[in-house]
Amino acid sequence: MHENAALKRGTSQRSVLACIGMRSQHPKAAAIALRESFHFAVCGNFASG
Repeated sequence: MHENAALKRGTSQRSVLACIGMRSQHPKAAAIALRESFHFAVCGNFASG
């Protein structure tokens, strides 16, 4: 159970990094997104399907 959670967490972090990478042309937007859990939720939902 814990391994699954760790795996999901790793996947989520990768997804967020990918989202931030897409926004790398806009550093300010990426910095703001980093601070907003909303961005994390959107990226997570987008990555999972």
